[in-house]
Amino acid sequence: MRFGVSLRILRTAMLLAGVLLIAGVAGACGDDGSSSDGSDAGATTPRVLKRGTAPAGAPAIDQAGLEFIPNKLSVKAGETVYFTNSETAVHTVTINRKNESGDMKRGDLLIWVAPAAGDYRITCEYHPQMKATITVQ
Repeated sequence: MRFGVSLRILRTAMLLAGVLLIAGVAGACGDDGSSSDGSDAGATTPRVLKRGTAPAGAPAIDQAGLEFIPNKLSVKAGETVYFTNSETAVHTVTINRKNESGDMKRGDLLIWVAPAAGDYRITCEYHPQMKATITVQ
């Protein structure tokens, strides 16, 4: 009887793992809702890495002194942009009114791949004076 119970638990765990795998694959295949005019910054999946650093020479925007530095950046579609928070204040990277980063603490890094051509307005939900524009060509 004890072997039968263990076998049932193992089967249940394997079935659950299979369902979760299928759900993850199906979720990754959905429509991203992107548009060609740059109106949906959610066309890519940004990643926030804790305590990361941008590669040397890569397009980057720093959150420092309650500003985005630089406040204007031009990149090509498909290019990666790195956002870093260099100060103790908590910030967000909100792109075209969509919070892409969640709360970013000092040292956090957001990796964002520029989608279709257009202008993307960057703000911080906590500090409305923080504004930047990324022009994607």
